[in-house]
Amino acid sequence: DEDMDLLLPGGEEEEEEEEDRTDATPITAAHPEPLPDVSGGAGVPLEAEVSDVTAPAPESEPHPPSGKRIRLFDYAACAGCAGKVDSARLAELLHGMELPRSENLLVSIETMDDAGVYRLDDRTALVQTVDFFPPIVDDPTAYGRIVAANSLSDVWAMGGRPVTAMNLLCYPVSLIPPEVIAGMLAGGNEKLAEAGVCLVGGHSVDQKEMLYGMSVTGLIESGRAITNAGARAGDKLILTKPLGSGVLSTALREDAVPRAGYEAMIRVMERLNLYASKTLAAFDTSAMTDVTGYGLLGHALPMARNAGVSMVFWAASLPLMEGARERVRDFLPGASVMNREAARASRCYIDDLVDGEVASLAFDAQTSGGLLACVCAEQAEDAVVALHEAGDLESTIVGEVFPGPVSSDDSEPIVSLIP
Repeated sequence: DEDMDLLLPGGEEEEEEEEDRTDATPITAAHPEPLPDVSGGAGVPLEAEVSDVTAPAPESEPHPPSGKRIRLFDYAACAGCAGKVDSARLAELLHGMELPRSENLLVSIETMDDAGVYRLDDRTALVQTVDFFPPIVDDPTAYGRIVAANSLSDVWAMGGRPVTAMNLLCYPVSLIPPEVIAGMLAGGNEKLAEAGVCLVGGHSVDQKEMLYGMSVTGLIESGRAITNAGARAGDKLILTKPLGSGVLSTALREDAVPRAGYEAMIRVMERLNLYASKTLAAFDTSAMTDVTGYGLLGHALPMARNAGVSMVFWAASLPLMEGARERVRDFLPGASVMNREAARASRCYIDDLVDGEVASLAFDAQTSGGLLACVCAEQAEDAVVALHEAGDLESTIVGEVFPGPVSSDDSEPIVSLIP
């Protein structure tokens, strides 16, 4: 494959220290010397407008010289997983599609789970997933780390072990210096190394909008996958990371996030769900998913629906990122608004007494969010203690699972948010 060109990121160089700022976020400067071009083959842009489909990437001028600051947000229409197609439209696209059938396909597209699971033999199954999204931050290396953490998370959400990954990279080659891309790839590779995952290749496209992601293959014992369909009445709901990355990344585009809030957001998104998944494996966990583009309640809906249960979340218990609540009114991304609209049509209820900002954050489109796990009530408190000891310090019990609605009335809620 001529595009198997992303086996390793470019060489590492020390980044120049930036002047400390308290009223805005840091933006990584380009490296003083260019690194080898690792961009790969060119392709056609993937823009929404038909008129742009055959247009080449902008060539008004070659990419800026080394040393010039590059604002990654300038090459993205939205930030991170807020770019996902909304769940209602996705369901419409998939409706009526004839899917290949196999007795070895253990977890398929039909349950909207985090990854597909395919049985290889009586002992081993493959776990497969893919994720890519526009820049969530302007720092190339942080962007790469977050991409890897987000992409690997789906396998851990299934209780699996990721083993290989491939890079998916799209960007305007003529406008972005190769050292910026090398920084992104180096950040991604750093997290792969932390997770013990081998990078085996990738594919690249020259287009206007920047996108970076990974396809990931993992392994799990056949029949041992933790799906989003096993929740039991009586389970407690545990969330392992705070909410708010959608709001904060939108505010970041306007330089409206102070340094402390920015650094806290980065730490949360770069944190691998590897550690939470390993911790929860020691407890009686019936179902699990990771919270990403559809928000906390949006990801809870298929869990409740698939298991035939109802879920109640406690607004006062939801962990929130520093500064997220104060910025909801001005910086709630459009994807988070669509998440709430889609949920209203999908048997989701918000109590009138719930604080409006917190309710909005319950639908906020997350990037590299935490795990939402259904854990046996008798073990839930101990599980939270173990999560804290493993480094997931904001893990908390956020709700409870109840029996599903007695009637088949589609208006009866299956996911609720109460004070």
